[in-house]
Amino acid sequence: MTAMDDSQLQQYAALTEWAGVVALPGRSLLEVTGADRVQFLHSFCTNDVKRLQPGQGCEAFFTSHQGKTVGHGLIFAHDDSLVVETTAGQAPLLAQHLDRFVISERVEFHDRSEAWSELFLGGEGAAALPLFAGAPLPTEPLSHRQMQIGGQAATVRRVGFTRSPGWLIQAECGVLPAIRDALLAAGVEEVGEAVFEVCRVEAGWPMFGVDITADNLPQEIDRNEQAISFKKGCYLGQETVARLDALGHVNRLLRAMKFSSTERPATGAKLSLGDKEVGWVTSAVWSPRFQSFLALGYVRRTAAGAGTKLLSGSSEVEVVNLQ
Repeated sequence: MTAMDDSQLQQYAALTEWAGVVALPGRSLLEVTGADRVQFLHSFCTNDVKRLQPGQGCEAFFTSHQGKTVGHGLIFAHDDSLVVETTAGQAPLLAQHLDRFVISERVEFHDRSEAWSELFLGGEGAAALPLFAGAPLPTEPLSHRQMQIGGQAATVRRVGFTRSPGWLIQAECGVLPAIRDALLAAGVEEVGEAVFEVCRVEAGWPMFGVDITADNLPQEIDRNEQAISFKKGCYLGQETVARLDALGHVNRLLRAMKFSSTERPATGAKLSLGDKEVGWVTSAVWSPRFQSFLALGYVRRTAAGAGTKLLSGSSEVEVVNLQ
């Protein structure tokens, strides 16, 4: 595909300029309960969970003893639980990883991925929908609140998956279709996951299992400000993360790149500078914003600056700034 068809362009416009809704079935939702849940989770991720008040959230990496990334997602604080939201299939793995370290702590892990599901609502006009006139959508990054949508209870969370404003709507699986129908009746456009993927890549939002793997150090993803606290004290893997911050730097960084080719770059496609291989592609889409194929991928630090010209096969590649 070298461009979107008319239907996809309409969906893209809705998700960026007006209001679009995307079904996101199967994403991982891990609920953490127990009196020691805050201190425990704080000790096994890169961000400051202890500062969160109910209704707030943070982005974080979960790391191994060696400081490698074993998970990445969003953590939301509720009155009696924390909810970790991340990509599909990760809840059992993350629960297993964390459960290994439980000794006497009062903490329990509950995989809610099959009981709860999510919609993504996005677009510059979404907050102005009459449906939300009496109960405004959350506006602060990663803030969240309970709401009634179409007569159904839902948790609505402000997230940064796309460049335009966006919210995750989480509810029991059985009531989510009624919420979707209420949004569509209010004039929201139904959007496919392929178009959502375009907006995700245009925003530079990394997906665990695709753009992030267990081979990565957290700083390679280059989301230090959003996902890493360098003041919180000890946690699993903290020594490596702190040492890199204090004494050195990572050798590669996740970057966005536009391609001159008329075919979508393959996952794993190599990137070169002169006769040296300097990186590879992790995600690629056709971007209406750049009117070219746009990819996320890892590039050696020495070649990671915006405007750097690379090659991938016969295609010219330029590192771009997504801001």
